[in-house]
Amino acid sequence: MISNLGELTANRLSIHDISLYVARGVSGGAIYNSGHASLTNLTITDIYLSHPTSFGANGLAVKNAPGGSMSIRHASIVRGSTQGVLPTGLENAVNNEGHLQLVNSFVSGFQVDCISHGESDLVGTNFSSDATCGPPASLVLETLREVGTLAQIPLGAGSQAIDTAAQPYCPDTDSAGTSRPQDGNHDGIASCDVGAFEVTTDSNDFRMAGMNGLFFDAATDGHYVTIERTTANKALVIWNTFDERGQQAWVYGVGPIVGATIVVDAYINVGGKLLQGIGPPLGQEAQAWGKMKVTISNCMKGVFSYESSFPNFHSGQFDLDRLAFVHALGCSGEP
Repeated sequence: MISNLGELTANRLSIHDISLYVARGVSGGAIYNSGHASLTNLTITDIYLSHPTSFGANGLAVKNAPGGSMSIRHASIVRGSTQGVLPTGLENAVNNEGHLQLVNSFVSGFQVDCISHGESDLVGTNFSSDATCGPPASLVLETLREVGTLAQIPLGAGSQAIDTAAQPYCPDTDSAGTSRPQDGNHDGIASCDVGAFEVTTDSNDFRMAGMNGLFFDAATDGHYVTIERTTANKALVIWNTFDERGQQAWVYGVGPIVGATIVVDAYINVGGKLLQGIGPPLGQEAQAWGKMKVTISNCMKGVFSYESSFPNFHSGQFDLDRLAFVHALGCSGEP
């Protein structure tokens, strides 16, 4: 935990995976301030408090004490929990009793995101899951991982935090050292993202258009998975495969993308027949098949799983290996 009683200025700070055992509750699980603090590109995530008793967690992530002056700019403060059930309000992420300025930041995943008994200024674009320090938003957060030299929480495709920060307050770089602003939503206009992480302009990233292409299971060649991103947050998945009787089948569906994972309600065409001299097959109809899930691990690897109610398929999972890229598109952004 950081405890500041004087002057503190920090940029690109990541605090995560904190487990606290405090018999009389906690006040400032990650950062406590009673002096003057200016924090930019701040990531705080995964804070766990055991044995909170009735004292609770007043500032599970951040506590700005009476007389403290604190500016938090472009912060991602996400996920905290306490053992047992506390009265509403006794588990809160950001607790202010002094003067707090929150700028272009988001707080999400706590019993209460923010509580202020002092002066609070919300500047720019701020989001919170319970509307206590900004309106709720679909943040589409990916899992914590190292980006550059710090652990980060990247924004997934379709996140409302991408390109929506108030531009006058943006720092020159994000927490990974990536220059701001970028055109993260690919609308042709570079704008800063809310929070500590800036999505890059690189549209070939494996979480973006770089996921397009053809995959197979190298251990059992002969069936193929095609992925085609159709919009910013949806993709088409086609599985050319066989059922348990050895009959050829193609299963397909369009579903949402969350980070690097696609989940689709899948269908299968049955009853079609190619008639000689007619042209295309006739008589086919689409029937509900089940679900397919694809998680892209990087540009070359992924995992495919399925669960079907259709006869002779059941459920299963296998690894994916890249077989082909889309010409002139390629892929980048290895994790």
